[in-house]
Amino acid sequence: MNIDTYFFDTLLFIGGTSIKYLAQLFIFLILTYFLIPSLSKIKAFLLSISPFHDNIDELYVNRSLSLILSLLKTVFVIAFAQGILGGMFLWIAGIPYILTFTILLIFTSLIPFIGTNIIVLPIAVWQLMQGNYASASIILFGQLIFVTNIDNILAAAIISRNTSLHPALMLISLVGGISVFGLSGILFGPIIMILFITTLEVYQKHIQV
Repeated sequence: MNIDTYFFDTLLFIGGTSIKYLAQLFIFLILTYFLIPSLSKIKAFLLSISPFHDNIDELYVNRSLSLILSLLKTVFVIAFAQGILGGMFLWIAGIPYILTFTILLIFTSLIPFIGTNIIVLPIAVWQLMQGNYASASIILFGQLIFVTNIDNILAAAIISRNTSLHPALMLISLVGGISVFGLSGILFGPIIMILFITTLEVYQKHIQV
């Protein structure tokens, strides 16, 4: 298999996978659009059907809602940060149309697993094929070392500051949630984790003799 065939097959694979995750992203955004305006109603409904004492109900609901809002904010902060950082390395490497690529990086960073790689890696491969080894090295170094890792750092910092969930548990819940639920796992994974941790605290304080 020559390099052209390999490159073409890789692009086909990335494109097919991207369509799958773009569909999940669309569903995620639709759920988010309808969820945020209904948070107060959801809270009132959950409180009305819960068999627990009011202070326990408030603990569960307030932590869950705080986590949801923090997650939504974090998703878009990370997207912006990855787009700007990725665009900066493309600019350093001398890639033209930097504003267009930066905007594309911001949007593609919302795609789980693939993210900005769908834009950056083909550019790096093209630079290698053109013999621009320094440019390709700058792009790959920035992408693999900084851009792909900044999401974990920001997610742990932002969410941990606004919730009671430890950064390590948050990372585990995000990875596990995405692997089980797809893109929706960004919400479901941490919510399940915060409910589990809260249940342990409630048991320890109110139930355990």
